[in-house]
Amino acid sequence: MPEKEIQGAPAPPDTKSWLEYSWKLQQDIPNRFEDAAKFLATIISLSLTIIITAIDKLKLIPIHPVWLFVVLVFWLAALLFAFLVLFPEKYRFHAQSVESIKSAQAEIVQTKQRRFIISAVLYFIPFILLAFLYLISIACSNPL
Repeated sequence: MPEKEIQGAPAPPDTKSWLEYSWKLQQDIPNRFEDAAKFLATIISLSLTIIITAIDKLKLIPIHPVWLFVVLVFWLAALLFAFLVLFPEKYRFHAQSVESIKSAQAEIVQTKQRRFIISAVLYFIPFILLAFLYLISIACSNPL
């Protein structure tokens, strides 16, 4: 069977640079999640003042204290998940296998992304709960 001759032209120079750029972006995804998690952890920590002030004002209104405890638990959980994005884990891969390295990279990205999303969602829940409790307190204190 005769061998087929493959004909083609070399890729343009910008194609190679775009492929290298794409590879660098893929490799840098965990670092970007870590940077975003640092920012989110800072914002979560700074928002503690808002949450404590709101809880202090809601203490004067007859609301079950469990709700205020739940607000703090969600806040702490959001902070915990933001920190979990930053903490390194042991990811196993075979250093000589490109497929093993790629699958470990995909696992790292998926884990960090999942934790970051959970942290962001948990961050907004206390504010929604506080707003809801505030609206209930207004409704209870001002009967129609």
